[in-house]
Amino acid sequence: MPRLLRVLFQLLPQPAHVNVNGPFYSGNAFNSRLSMPNIGGFLPNTREARVTILLHELGHLIKGSDKRWLLPNDGGNDYLSQENTKHVIALCGDQIRHLSRISFARELQVARTTSSGSATNANVLKP
Repeated sequence: MPRLLRVLFQLLPQPAHVNVNGPFYSGNAFNSRLSMPNIGGFLPNTREARVTILLHELGHLIKGSDKRWLLPNDGGNDYLSQENTKHVIALCGDQIRHLSRISFARELQVARTTSSGSATNANVLKP
């Protein structure tokens, strides 16, 4: 298991669940389904949307130097959830948008290299 995933599992107080009927896995390819919302301007069921969702949720689990959560609880409050997502994109949007320039083949190559322990450069995903 990659080091980042081991750290994330240690951070989580309980198992995390992904809504398989939501924008993490579902897109708008078929008109017979209800429309999936964009996530901070990113189309649903894309790497950009998934990374934004994961960063948003991690923001609820990490405390800043002031001992407050990086993102306040937004459960049941659509407006606050959207504001939290805007905050994530304001801080990480350039990196998230960069994902669209990385081919799946390159991403897979880097994942294999990283899991074997031979990648030490943080910028291995540059196109």
